[in-house]
Amino acid sequence: RRTLASLLVGVSSFGLIQKVDAEPMPVIANVQITVDGAGYLLPAASADKIVYTRNNVLYKINIDGTDNALLTIPGYGPAFHPDGQSIIYNTSSTWDIQSINIDGTNQHAILEINAVRPSYSRDGFQIVFSECSLTIKIMNSNGTNIVPLVEGNASFPIFNFAGNKILYYAYPDINTMNPDGTSQQYTGLSMGDYNTFEKMDRWILFNNLSQGSYSMYSYDTLDGSINFLANGRHPSLSTDGNFIVYEGID
Repeated sequence: RRTLASLLVGVSSFGLIQKVDAEPMPVIANVQITVDGAGYLLPAASADKIVYTRNNVLYKINIDGTDNALLTIPGYGPAFHPDGQSIIYNTSSTWDIQSINIDGTNQHAILEINAVRPSYSRDGFQIVFSECSLTIKIMNSNGTNIVPLVEGNASFPIFNFAGNKILYYAYPDINTMNPDGTSQQYTGLSMGDYNTFEKMDRWILFNNLSQGSYSMYSYDTLDGSINFLANGRHPSLSTDGNFIVYEGID
């Protein structure tokens, strides 16, 4: 059984980590909801809703735990548009990129290739993604003007909250680059995937693979310190930047 929670109970859970300026983000007890199902949950959050994967189906739920409902079939790895009104996601069979409004309307294909973990730019005009060949590309939000940014050994790209950097995984390192692919830099952090910056772009939240994929840590880009946060994985910053949603693991 899985729970949507900031208190980590049961076999696995979602959790909320509140943003606190100038301090490592503490776990704040808020909501607990049980959901059943196998596989990664890969949650994404707007200011008021969470979309998650369960058995290759996308569900939506309010952040207060109410109105847990099916959104679309099949679906995997959602990411919110910055306005919180729609998501992009992968179909689990062909790995193309689809879009759907959070109310279930306007479902349509954006890109029909093997692409994983799409993520919007902060203005919503572009989408960054990685192909199954481990090449990171960026395109317009309607699927046009596809441009390669990093070719080979690169995956899990995501924009920072300011929108001026892309964080990505280049095994075994976590790197950043400009949205045009220039200024590719090592963050000083290795062995982590499914990473995200928090709102102030100071801390990187990451799964520490050297400690097991269910250990979630924060990395301070100013002083290089690493702190354990929670037993969890797949952290994702909400569209308003006020909290992190993640799949917690007991």
